[in-house]
Amino acid sequence: MGRNDLIASLDAEAFRERDDAQRTLLAQGDAALPALEIARKAASSAEARDRIETLVGQLREGKSPQQVRSPRIIAILALIGDEASRKLLAEYAKGDPHDRLTQDAKKVLAKAP
Repeated sequence: MGRNDLIASLDAEAFRERDDAQRTLLAQGDAALPALEIARKAASSAEARDRIETLVGQLREGKSPQQVRSPRIIAILALIGDEASRKLLAEYAKGDPHDRLTQDAKKVLAKAP
């Protein structure tokens, strides 16, 4: 299910579908934030608007699991510093430009000798 489908599911009739979509979007971390910002302006119901506002707030505060894990992953790979970790950092750096993991990997690679 794509990000736009997940955002649309925030207004689904079934509670479970709304709740699952919200958890999935939160797990996507920073990468979901631009789409949520756009959707916030176009939310068609109070339910969707409230869920989007909650998600945007959580993501801005860095409360998603992905936002907590990403700096740790990058720090460990930078500390290891071997060829395999540099290769993994390079792969992460090719990711979604809005994703914190991608941004952090690019910063580490830029500082590397």
